[in-house]
Order: sequence, then structure tokens, then C-alpha cells
Amino acid sequence: MTLRKKHIDTGLIEDFWFWFASEAEILARLLDSSQAEKLAAALDPRVAQLHHDLAWEIGPGKKTPYALTITSAGNRNLRPETDRIIISSPGIPDWEFYPARQAGIMPKEVTLHDRNITVPTAEWMFSPKDDLDSGKIDIVITNDPLATSDKNSSFSAVFLVFDALLGEDAVEEWIGKITFAPPGEDYPRLYPIHELPYYISWATSPEGPLSAVRR
Repeated sequence: MTLRKKHIDTGLIEDFWFWFASEAEILARLLDSSQAEKLAAALDPRVAQLHHDLAWEIGPGKKTPYALTITSAGNRNLRPETDRIIISSPGIPDWEFYPARQAGIMPKEVTLHDRNITVPTAEWMFSPKDDLDSGKIDIVITNDPLATSDKNSSFSAVFLVFDALLGEDAVEEWIGKITFAPPGEDYPRLYPIHELPYYISWATSPEGPLSAVRR
């Protein structure tokens, strides 16, 4: 999907931050009281005015009580635009802002919406394959619910976990093809999913297989 316009209008960005600064205290109270529906009702139309393909997340910050992330949600054409939006953000007490999802705490479980079931992420295993042509790491995830669910539902669950483990930008940079398989198949390398950041750190280090590709 491509942008209909080359850039998001600067005026729209300014309008968004003017609104956000005026509503920041109210949004913080809604977050503190876990009023997710009211937060969505407030933020959804405002972010959509910037661009209909943008998404947002709100929660605790790294150094402040609150953080807002405006994400391109995998749309590469929009990633520079989220940088423009966040660079324009005003200084608001108790808030920090990000143009992509940041690494955080891996969720203990995710929901597969096509089957309406909750799957523990601790059961996921992954087998990496270093693709020297693309400079990325292809991933096979072994988990029966993921392998047997609708692919859109499985991918949504996986990217939720990957973004939490690595951060959205690192996922875009290092993760290649993702496939699913039931447990029991024989792979030369198979690791618990929570070890994915350590594997990527090694694979992209000076001693790792992808270091020469990225020079």
C-alpha cells in the first residue's frame, strides 16, 4: 500500500499536537483508570486524520509515566512520516513519544482471533535460517495453534510478540520470512521464542553470519 500523498500535511501534524497537548491530562486519567474504549474513541479519529493507515499505542513510558507511540503498522512508506510526526511533538510533562513500537516485555499470551483462543507464548519455539542474500533471518515458529490458525491471525499474534521482544524497527530490519509448523519436526537449531533477541544480537555481531552481509 502506498501513500496517496507524498507527505502528511504539516498542518495536520500541528493540529494533532495542539489537540493532544490540550487533552494530555484527560488521556492520562483514562489510561490510569484502564478506560480503553474511551481512549480509543478519543485517539482513533485524531490519528486517522493524519493518515488512515497509521496505528497508535499508549501506555507507561520508559522514563515518564506515559508514552504515546504512533506507528506505521508495517507500512514502509509511512515510516518516515511517523518520524516527522514525533519530531514535531511538543514537550508535555509526564509524556514521551515514539515513531515505532519499542521493545518491552513479551506478552505471556496472545489471542488468535479467528479461533477466539488464547495461546501461551512460552510454548513457542523458533528455528532461524540466516539468509545471506537478503541479510535477514528467516524464522520458523513451531506451535500447533499458530500452524493451524488463519495466517492473518497468526501473523498478527507473532508481530505483537516480535515487536515486544525486538522493537518494531529491529523487526523490520532483521526479520525475513516467517512460517509456522507444528511441533515435532526436526530442525538443526530450535530455541525458545524469548531467546530471539539474543540470537539476532549474535547473528549480527562481528562474529555472526550476517555481519559481512551488512558491511
